[in-house]
Amino acid sequence: MTSLREHADHSGRYVVIHRPGQGVLGMGTAEELRDAVESGAPPPPAVLVPADWTFAQLVESDVITLLDLTTAGVVLMDGGRPAGVVPLDRIRRYLIDEGSAVRTRVQGDGDAAADAVLPGDYQTGRARVACAAPGCGYVNTLAFFDRNRPPTCANTALPTHPLSIRR
Repeated sequence: MTSLREHADHSGRYVVIHRPGQGVLGMGTAEELRDAVESGAPPPPAVLVPADWTFAQLVESDVITLLDLTTAGVVLMDGGRPAGVVPLDRIRRYLIDEGSAVRTRVQGDGDAAADAVLPGDYQTGRARVACAAPGCGYVNTLAFFDRNRPPTCANTALPTHPLSIRR
């Protein structure tokens, strides 16, 4: 199995915004972050996965839906801290080279009752997305994303509104 950590980019091309106590707030290239600051927009979304995951774990999980949120790649997290970035082009290359197909998991009537139990220290991927709606900026945490049905922003300080995603 191919570890994601082995494919992390160490060139310095990607910047992860991480604040103690708040976690990862966004990520992108230096140019993307500069453009965000200059336009007053939030940083691009960050997709976070455990640093010890393999490519297979990534593409077989719901995290695959979160890749619609990023143009950069995924942030590897180790102990709550960023440990590297795997660029999206390397994930695409894995899918092509391995002939992998993205599959959804069947859940429901046919599955065993034991499927509801997650043994051990179970980690999942997630995305951190700052809402780009005017006056918002709230950082939402998503475990799944459907581009045809964006979720509602979790900011309770403003009236209910759809999560506006910076592209």
